[in-house]
Amino acid sequence: MIKRFLPLMLLALLATAPASFAAPGEPQDILKGWDIISPDVLGLRISRNIDERAVTVETKWPTTICVTPVDLRDKRMDLTKVTFSAELKSSDLTGAAFLEMWLRVPGLAKGYLISRGYDRPLQKTSPAVWSKFETSFTLSKNQVPDQAILNLVINGKGTIFMRNVKFTRQP
Repeated sequence: MIKRFLPLMLLALLATAPASFAAPGEPQDILKGWDIISPDVLGLRISRNIDERAVTVETKWPTTICVTPVDLRDKRMDLTKVTFSAELKSSDLTGAAFLEMWLRVPGLAKGYLISRGYDRPLQKTSPAVWSKFETSFTLSKNQVPDQAILNLVINGKGTIFMRNVKFTRQP
């Protein structure tokens, strides 16, 4: 009787075996079952806060959020001061958060000019009220960026609220 059911049991085992048993030399899917990654797995949740007209960023570890890229190809931006600003506040923040701006300049040896708001970061000790934060860069003659990338950098964990995001230039 065992001889009769053994092939069926073996077939059932093979049918239920994980597909991650690949042939030698073939890649194995280590993250099997991660077809849909939840915010809990990522450690990051971004949502709209309609009452405060803001975006809420909750993170379990340090992260950088690309707020938005800005196309500057049709603007002559040299000899101007560009500023990325936003109003921020925090809740249960460990570490600090600041604004960061990358300006891509074609022909520049390093490719990007980077400005970071290290000098006045949002910290745990910051009051839980809205405060304006900014980072700026003064462009020299012939420093003509074709794109700006505006980031929120969080060096810690906690919740950041962000509103009134602006990218401005002054002659």
